[in-house]
Amino acid sequence: SWAPSGLSATVEGLDKGFERQFKPIEIGIIIDNLVSNAGKADASRLLLSLSLEKRDGKNLLVIDAADDGSGWAKSLKPLDSIFEMGVTTGKTGSGLGLHHVKQVVGTMGGTIEAMPEPFDESHPGAHIRIRLPA
Repeated sequence: SWAPSGLSATVEGLDKGFERQFKPIEIGIIIDNLVSNAGKADASRLLLSLSLEKRDGKNLLVIDAADDGSGWAKSLKPLDSIFEMGVTTGKTGSGLGLHHVKQVVGTMGGTIEAMPEPFDESHPGAHIRIRLPA
């Protein structure tokens, strides 16, 4: 199945619209990897929180992906090394998923970062922030 059994995903945010053209495969790669990684971390909840940010006069879509899984491994230093090819913290990971996500986000003109702090109390596991331009 696409999502591991027992994992619920919630998308929230954005009172006003944000328009951007994209290839469906790009968003598919991003979402599929976030869901898969949350499942591998034994998460039961994944949150995709959408907000808008203005930076240097440009509108950005901010996607905070957070789960209630096991979180970042303490051995992961620096934290953003999780996006390097071959780096994995799971027993079954190949270290390709988040590397591929970073490549896709980059081709979309965006940025991705691993956040050291949890998103909120309900999602104390891994927290990733993606910013995409309009």
